[in-house]
Parts: sequence; structure tokens; C-alpha cells
Amino acid sequence: MHPIAIKHPIRQLKGQLCLPTVKVIAAIMMVLSVASLWSHTSYANTSTSSSGHIVYHQALSDLAEFNPAALSPTEKKDKPERVGISSAASASVNISHKQPINTVQVAIIIDDIGYNYAQGIKAMQLPGALTYAIIPHSPKATFFAQQAQQYKKEIMLHAPMSTVHNMPLGKDGLTESMGEQIFKQALADSLSSLPNIKGVNNHMGSLLTQKDKPMNWVMQSLKQRQLYFIDSRTSAQSVAWKIAQEYGIPSLKRDIFLDHEANAQFIDRQFKQLIATAQRQGYAVAIAHPHPETILYLEKNLSALAAQNITLVPASELAARFSSHQMSPKITKTVTRVTKKITAE
Repeated sequence: MHPIAIKHPIRQLKGQLCLPTVKVIAAIMMVLSVASLWSHTSYANTSTSSSGHIVYHQALSDLAEFNPAALSPTEKKDKPERVGISSAASASVNISHKQPINTVQVAIIIDDIGYNYAQGIKAMQLPGALTYAIIPHSPKATFFAQQAQQYKKEIMLHAPMSTVHNMPLGKDGLTESMGEQIFKQALADSLSSLPNIKGVNNHMGSLLTQKDKPMNWVMQSLKQRQLYFIDSRTSAQSVAWKIAQEYGIPSLKRDIFLDHEANAQFIDRQFKQLIATAQRQGYAVAIAHPHPETILYLEKNLSALAAQNITLVPASELAARFSSHQMSPKITKTVTRVTKKITAE
């Protein structure tokens, strides 16, 4: 009963009741008023906390869908209680969103396809969802693009880019000295030369990937064609991935080179590092080459991924799932705000 509802009846009774009785009734009404006020305040606080939890849980679930490592098991357990909502109340809230994918995934890209016929064929015949980066205008480029379709393998353009050592690039190689129109036309010719490509990574490019302007031209072209980008990271100063993110292009950076030393011992060490990296961050990107040693090693050891509960996927799938460009500004802002609030509490 709200205190306001009984205010006037008390006034009516004042002339009929003795003073002690009136005082007792007034005291009771005071207690009821305070209890009512506490009840409304408590409900408001619970609603606010519940709302805060819903925003936090939704935002981080969306975040976790792209990176399962974003939420540790401890965080997943403790966050609801820290914002003041019980597990039972949390369970009763119906939030519509995709469930996070829990499997750890890796992409392995085989670079430099297009020159060596025998090794290229052996690489194409490797089991699983490997991705093949084909050098445009190379002698066997079109052939391997067609073979990839037959073997149901994903291909990408291995775009030649200028190096700090001025290495030869071949036809349609991209350099910082080109004007925008010539640059974009060369890239367009390379892209058009290969059917069914899904994305692009840089072939060499230790110089060009450091340059903002040409990397903007690359990403403008990829955005127009809805292609993903993998930064091979041939230079620690590369800005390619950062600019790809700015254009909202699905994009990742290479984590591991498997075989820049083409011997079994080194490849084994790098492959184990690939597994460790994937288990730590939820995914990993490896780049390898069609060396005989690499192909032989992968033939024998690709099955080790499944044994570690790691799934080999095409690079396009990995970029679509884990590229941080997919975290909308709204989600990013919400996560930041709620995280600060929880930390302060």
C-alpha cells in the first residue's frame, strides 16, 4: 500500500481517535513508507544491473564469436555475479545471438605456386583445406588455378610487391614509383588473370607494404572486389594489415613461416609453434612453400592438427571469423564502457 493512499483517511480519523492511537498509526505508516521506497529503489537497481549484464554478455559473446580467447573460462563464470545478477536470473533472459564457435582453427597458405609443375601438383594433392597463393602471369598460373578447382582447394593472388633489395617482380609487379591509375590497373590485370580467387597476400613486398599510399590503393581495389587480405609480414614495419582493417576488409597477419629453412627439423619446430600459437589465441595463419621437404612433412603431419582438436580451414574462412574489423564500433564502445565499470567496482 502506498503511503499517499492512506494520507487522507488518517486526517479524517484525527478527530475520532485519541492522540496515542494516532501516533501509533502514524508510526506504522512511516515504516510502510520507508519499506515501499526501499522496494522501488531495489527494483530499479536490479533492473539497471540486469540491463548492464545483458549488454556486457551480448557484447562479449559477439566478441567471443570472433575470438574465443577473448573470454577466459574464469571471466565467463565470474562476470554475471560481478554486475549483480544471479545465475538464475541470467538464465531467464532470452538473448538472441549466435553461439560462439569453440574449435581452434588454422589456415596454411602454400605460397609461390605457378612455376614448378611437379612440386605444385604434389602441393595441390595434400589432404585438407589448404590455401594456395598463385603468382600472377607465372608459366603455370592458369593451370594451377584450374587444378585447384578440380581438387576443391581455395586460391588467392600472390601479388608481387617491391622489396628493400630491389628484387625483380615480373609482370604487373607493384612498386611505390607507380602512379595510382597505373598501379591499380596492374593489380586489376593480375586479379583478372586468375579465375575464382578469394583473396590476396603479398609476394615479397618488404618495401611496398611499409608505404601508406600504395597500400590504400591495394585495399581500395580489394574492397571493390570483396576479397580478403593476408599480410605476409615480410617486414616488421608493414602497414598493410592496419590499412586493410581501416577499409573493413577481412584480414589477418601471418603468424608462422613454416619453412624459411627447408629442412625437416626446422619445419617440425615451426609446425609445433603453429599448434601452440593456435591454442593460445584461438587461431593461427601459417605460410609455407612447395619445397619437397615441406610437402613431405605436411603429408605425414597434417593429421596432427586434428589430434590436437585444431581444424584446418581455408584462409577466407579464418579471415571471415577472426578479422577484428567485424567488431562494430557500437560493440567496441559497449565492451570498453562495461569493462571500465566492472573494473571500477
